[in-house]
Amino acid sequence: MPEPIFESNDLVINKYNIFIKSQYKNITYFEISRIELFKGHVIKKWKFSLILGLAMTIFFSTQIVKVSLYIGSIDIPWSTNLRPLIALYISLIILLIFGIYLLYLSLLIKPVIKIITLDNHEYLYSLSSNKKQLSNIISSLKTCDVTLNNMLIT
Repeated sequence: MPEPIFESNDLVINKYNIFIKSQYKNITYFEISRIELFKGHVIKKWKFSLILGLAMTIFFSTQIVKVSLYIGSIDIPWSTNLRPLIALYISLIILLIFGIYLLYLSLLIKPVIKIITLDNHEYLYSLSSNKKQLSNIISSLKTCDVTLNNMLIT
């Protein structure tokens, strides 16, 4: 196997092809019609995650306030079992943290590579790299003899 130009958790780019690790698929440069490198959202359905995360954050934060006010307003004798209230409070906090995490993921923008094949399949992967590595990827792809003939790199 040739030495990789770029390697990430999702894909390996070398001089002859692009290997997608999650699907165990090799895509040669003859099969690619277009490669795009741009800044974009890390997840594909980011609008859905944004709406769901926002709804979860608002709903569970208000529920935490209601449960806190309820616990503060009642007179609880020391002999009462507080485990159900504590379990409710902890579960609400966990769901609130999950909603905040969904918000974070939906708003996260990183460099993304989009590979479009000749049969119109699109592969979208985030690249956790800096600008120097991205410029190395672009220059390496442009120097490949195969890519210059049939592929547009933007």
